[in-house]
Amino acid sequence: MRAKGLILIAVLCICIVGILTSCTSSEDNTEVPTDAKSLTIKVSIQYGGAGNQPDIINQPFNINKSDTMLGLVQLYGSVTEMPVYIETTGSTIYGINNIINSDTHQWKCYLNGKEVAKLADVTLKKNGKVELKYEAR
Repeated sequence: MRAKGLILIAVLCICIVGILTSCTSSEDNTEVPTDAKSLTIKVSIQYGGAGNQPDIINQPFNINKSDTMLGLVQLYGSVTEMPVYIETTGSTIYGINNIINSDTHQWKCYLNGKEVAKLADVTLKKNGKVELKYEAR
């Protein structure tokens, strides 16, 4: 009788441990790593010789996964304390670092080599390359 009691207690302990371990899964307690919520984008700003500004080429910059190209440009300007002027109705850039669109030149934006007209319409993806160029019209 005593052996049956010990076996019953052992079986109950095993069941209790099994129940407790299944209730606390590691998935529920795992934090999402920061890099899973953000992206690194390469940013280039090419002034085309205007204003004696040095070009910025392929500077890594972290953003949230849900950021648009417009959000990136605004955040980049804020973080680097570089004035960025954006025409809000069309979400196009009309000035960076006091280099403003003129009759002969304008700011053009490129994502992975393709021109983007409305920055607010483009969500960025992993390994994206954003280029802001002051070019002839």
